Amino acid sequence: MISHQFGLRSMSGVVFMMDNSKMELNKAVKEVGEMKETGDFKKYIDEIYFPFYKNFVQFSKITFEYPLTVIVGKNGSGKSSILHALYGCPLNNTPSKYWFSSATDPIQDGNGKNMSQSFVYSYHDSGIYNQVIMKRSSRPGTKTKRRDPDYWETDKPRKKYRMQIMKRCPPIEWNNLYIDFRQELSAYDKFFYFGDISGLKSATKQEFVRAVSPQLQRALDDNEKIYRVNGREQNQKSVTLSNEELHFISKILGVRYVAGKLIRHHFYRNWGDTALVTKNDLSYTEAHAGSGEFAVISLVHQLSLLKKNDSRLIILPRLHN
Repeated sequence: MISHQFGLRSMSGVVFMMDNSKMELNKAVKEVGEMKETGDFKKYIDEIYFPFYKNFVQFSKITFEYPLTVIVGKNGSGKSSILHALYGCPLNNTPSKYWFSSATDPIQDGNGKNMSQSFVYSYHDSGIYNQVIMKRSSRPGTKTKRRDPDYWETDKPRKKYRMQIMKRCPPIEWNNLYIDFRQELSAYDKFFYFGDISGLKSATKQEFVRAVSPQLQRALDDNEKIYRVNGREQNQKSVTLSNEELHFISKILGVRYVAGKLIRHHFYRNWGDTALVTKNDLSYTEAHAGSGEFAVISLVHQLSLLKKNDSRLIILPRLHN
């Protein structure tokens, strides 16, 4: 559940779709819940609370009673801030990847009680309960490390943090899968909207795309085709989307896709991904598709790569219809 202090709600598997899709989703959500009950999840975060974090009400708490949680709230209510903290929970991760200080956006420590920006989370690992405090500090520069004004580190348990375990526990060791739809730009979008054609023979970006598209098409047609320029690879092998991936992409977007491929390449001057999909008798890449369509295809493919027993913290910010 989400503490009422956030003005947020937590929902598990509540999606308004066609009846068949809703039944299928509810079945999947139920199966995920049963997996936790039967011990399939060896590691999971039980709760996170905030002794002093941004503008949250002090000691606001979120408990994760179910393996799937959806956070819903108005703009500015703290949804992204919660996800940034969760991202920083596992070992070698830090919230400062997304939240850091600058001259225009300083981060203030101290709330009148000598308390740094901090959050506390508890987790189970193979049945063992652990509790970890993460706090923001400033790491001075050394010969081997740069100064970091937004350094987050664990701290020893203190009563002021209201911790239940008064021994220092290690951070959870987990591989995060943080999929931000704002970052899921296709190779075409990166080039067409942010790329540079200075120094090229092509007079326009459209002309450049036309010039390199035959190579891209051949690389998509031949899963083994690799182009090289001066010995450097210009693409990876293309991947054919499975029937299962096409099924879920179709369910999410409400259109039946019959075929699809993904390829990572450098044809548009920077590394990026291109999706070629077919629905009905129409085949096209992201150049003729919306950015949301590409983001869904990329999301489904990334999730499909997870192995059955691969324990991950999967974070999906800003899901939109």
